[in-house]
Amino acid sequence: MIDIYIAKSLAVSYGVEDYTGLYEVIWGLNTQYPEADHEAKVRAAERAMRFLLDAGHVQLHGSRQEGPTEETLSLEVALRLLDDPAIWKPPLERSGLPVPIYWFTATEAGGDALERREYESL
Repeated sequence: MIDIYIAKSLAVSYGVEDYTGLYEVIWGLNTQYPEADHEAKVRAAERAMRFLLDAGHVQLHGSRQEGPTEETLSLEVALRLLDDPAIWKPPLERSGLPVPIYWFTATEAGGDALERREYESL
C-alpha cells in the first residue's frame, strides 16, 4: 500500500523547486514503490493532489506550447481536471491526445508545511 504522506511530500517538494508535471509525482512513486501497479500510483497521486489543492499547499497551472503559464487555475477547475486519466500521462505517452499538460507549483504555505515535516509518515 502506498503511503499517502510520501505522495504528498513528493508533490510539495517537487513543486517548491519548479513547475512540475503531475506525471512526475507518479515517477517519484515509481522509485519509492517499484512493485506497486501503475493504477495504485495514479490513485495515490490523485488523492495527494486533491488534499494539497484543498489545503492551499499547491496550485495548478495550464500550459502553452512553450511551457507552463503563471496563471493559476481555480480550485474548482483544478479538482475537476484531476479526474481525467490523460493528465497523469507524461508528454511522450500523450501523442495524439488533445489534453494539454498541466503543471503545479507549491505555495508558500505548502513550502512551510514541508519544512515543518507535516507530510512525514505517522
